[in-house]
Amino acid sequence: MMNVYLDGSEFALKRFEISSSKVSVFIASVQSVRSLATLLALIVCVILLLIGDNLVDEKKADSCKQAGAILSAFFLALFAFLQLIYFCISHGHQYVVRYFWLHVATGFCIGLLLIYPYQFFGKHGPFLSYGLQITGAFTSILHYILKKILNFFELDVNFWLIAIHLFIVFVVAFLGFIVFSVAVVKYKANRNEDTTTSSTDSRTAFQVFQTGAMKAWAPITMAVVAMAFEFVIYPVICPILTVDPSKHHTILLWALIVETFSGTMVFMVTGINKDITREWNSGPQRYYHLLWLLFVPYFLFGLIFIWALHHPNSGFAMTIKFGVWGGILTCLYYLSAENLVNIGFGCPWGHAFTGAEGQYKEDGDPKSGLDFTKPKTGKAAKAAGYVMNFTNCLTNSFGVLTGFLIKAHLANYLNCSRKLAEGHVFPTASMNGFRSCWFWFSCASSGAWKNFISMFSLDIKEMLLSLDGYGGFYRKFIRLNDDAVKQLNLSANDGKLENVELKNVQSALKPLKGFLSGLTQGEINAYSSQFVKVFNTELREVDLTPKDDKEKIKKFNDGKTEKSAAVDTLKGKLDSVSDTGLRTMYAEAFIDGYNTAVEVDSDDAVESELDSKLTSGEDEQEIKNALNEVNQTRHPFQPS
Repeated sequence: MMNVYLDGSEFALKRFEISSSKVSVFIASVQSVRSLATLLALIVCVILLLIGDNLVDEKKADSCKQAGAILSAFFLALFAFLQLIYFCISHGHQYVVRYFWLHVATGFCIGLLLIYPYQFFGKHGPFLSYGLQITGAFTSILHYILKKILNFFELDVNFWLIAIHLFIVFVVAFLGFIVFSVAVVKYKANRNEDTTTSSTDSRTAFQVFQTGAMKAWAPITMAVVAMAFEFVIYPVICPILTVDPSKHHTILLWALIVETFSGTMVFMVTGINKDITREWNSGPQRYYHLLWLLFVPYFLFGLIFIWALHHPNSGFAMTIKFGVWGGILTCLYYLSAENLVNIGFGCPWGHAFTGAEGQYKEDGDPKSGLDFTKPKTGKAAKAAGYVMNFTNCLTNSFGVLTGFLIKAHLANYLNCSRKLAEGHVFPTASMNGFRSCWFWFSCASSGAWKNFISMFSLDIKEMLLSLDGYGGFYRKFIRLNDDAVKQLNLSANDGKLENVELKNVQSALKPLKGFLSGLTQGEINAYSSQFVKVFNTELREVDLTPKDDKEKIKKFNDGKTEKSAAVDTLKGKLDSVSDTGLRTMYAEAFIDGYNTAVEVDSDDAVESELDSKLTSGEDEQEIKNALNEVNQTRHPFQPS
């Protein structure tokens, strides 16, 4: 939920003034790194637990688990509070990088909380994951209600909605920190009073697995396959992950409600509060194997999505991506997928082998994880706990890394602005850019790690730099310093533009070249500074009359209409393009075109020939030759 409402929210994006053309890349970048942080936390937890239970005595190991739960909740509250502060004091892009890394840090803390409470609260741990789904649905409803209230009182929705959400996250995490702390104090008080001892478990690992837990391997397998399959078809799950999430709160809400229903059904059917040795063919658990039927719709929907991936432009693909059926399929898919994952919590291993719960007295009776009676943990039960924890870690690792490599390969596929100009932007690119689902298997090749690294440079480094007016895309053609004109890079395109882009901006070049060629050097400096400002502010409204050179250009006041028409032509052309990559190409085309435009006026024949080539769409090399022919002398903008 934090991915959607703290990163993908239209209001948070507006607060940080992230342009609509960069929204998809920004969301994908933050989600990828945050998922990796959560995965890292899971791995760290499992390693620490294995070391603690094998190399440290029982009391110290328990203390480490308790400290882990407390510190995880504390730092989650701290990071949420810092996020709230930076969100409140930010103006534009000022603190977006800090906000970004704080969100990654919260992902790490959540990964810790996915493990330590299981160790701490025993069989009640699965209810924490169940509670996450309820929290998700509650957050969606709260989002809707708050939006209506803020609009009614005419308050700044962009600010207050996310600020309230962040405050709630902080309060909940802080309350969790207090609850964990009180529980530890009570636990230690009872443990110190308890002087009873018990012998270690004498059963072998095989005897332990002869109980109902042995049959847990079936649901574990189902959970692994379910999560892996979901990540493999991640790019084509619709419409939540293929459409701007800020515009689909209703669909998301229904999907979360379905997830909540899914968790409820699993707990009811599997009888999670029953003894871990209870046979699955008795009581409510007799219906457990009916959950196998969920694989039928699960794989059916998966095949539908993959077929849509093969035929991304078909009417059927567009229907399930944007239409009502897309919402229905999404909800049904989540119903089956979440059930398959939650089966792991409903089966015996969900509360028998999560570490603290794998505790037996000598007679084999199960004990509750937080029982205050100091039960001894048998070696066989602990070994089973390690296996299950490691299985859980592998499940998350496989799922997260698969999705991460998919996005890395996608980033490599979209490694130039030309692809962005064709409309391939995260996350909708998955429906447009690939023709075969088998493409994903190339992620396992040796080149996957190169793609993994390239994703950092494309999605994170360059994306965040581009949020600054002096970095990212603008560095391709602007070097802004004290003297803006001298630092103008007029050869940024490096001859890579295609004829179609040059042709598209020809209407803007003609009036601009006529206007600029009639100015003195000082006036060109003044107007070019304003030109830089226009691009640095993403073409928002600015005063196009240089404040410091009003006297110099006074004689051109009568020609203001001509000037406005020329600038408005370029501004209108670029404003009509929502995609940053395409807009950048237009700007590059303008710079490249101006390298020749001033001199073209002196040679009508060459200009006519160039126009003819642009109009007829002749090949790029011929156009380059024509441009070189008319660019023989240095014009006023050419840097020395």
